[in-house]
Amino acid sequence: MCVDSSSSSPTVIHVIPGSNGVGGVTSLGDDVFVVRKNNQQKIEVYDAKTFTLQRHITVPGLGTACFGLVACPYNNCLYASDRDNDRVHRVDLSGNNAVMKWSVAGRPVGLSVNSEHNLLVVSEGERKLQIFTTHGTLLQNIQLQANIRYPHHALQLPTGQFLLSHLCPVGLIGRLLHRVCLVGVDGAVDGGLKRLWYDQSRRRLYIGEWSGGPVFELHGSQSMPGPLTSYDDPLTLQKIPGTEGAAVGPLTFVHHP
Repeated sequence: MCVDSSSSSPTVIHVIPGSNGVGGVTSLGDDVFVVRKNNQQKIEVYDAKTFTLQRHITVPGLGTACFGLVACPYNNCLYASDRDNDRVHRVDLSGNNAVMKWSVAGRPVGLSVNSEHNLLVVSEGERKLQIFTTHGTLLQNIQLQANIRYPHHALQLPTGQFLLSHLCPVGLIGRLLHRVCLVGVDGAVDGGLKRLWYDQSRRRLYIGEWSGGPVFELHGSQSMPGPLTSYDDPLTLQKIPGTEGAAVGPLTFVHHP
């Protein structure tokens, strides 16, 4: 599904059909990459303008539960997480689509690329953040604090901290809500004030740095239905280009203990 977010009322402008659910989507240049559940070890490649299917990339050994897909322009490659087999697959996009893979912490899900062009992997099973070079050398292995349950997706900020979305138990009945928190390099949630902004007209949540860093927009599989505390939908985090140092308002200050 492609959504035009340039207007105050985002509308769907194109839907890519498919019978299987989508595990991950990313883009690079003129290509949009889609990985589906029961993917038959293939990643679909669509034209970014016409959304027509151009080809498939075969990824030998890719499991059916692939919930992370990200492209790196600097290294001209594509990464896919493999939750079934505790691996990450790297596809070289220079022409031959050569594939390599390496082992990661249990049940990897969300993937992102940091400012140093390294790969950030979120491990749901072991509650870890791992950073690898583009060829799979482990640089950082961060154990998240105990109450960060079911981490889903993360981005590394210029400060070295991580913006992380995860499930959080709430109340005596143990209901799980989705939460976004700022995590330090020690895996603990950093205290302090976080700039949150909820745009009622667009039903979007924005997160900004206190120090004037980039602004991030939270996306779910559907628009936010109500108050932030009741939002119960998987989240991904996306940096809005050109917002470094921008002033965003109105803002609500929220403290994460």
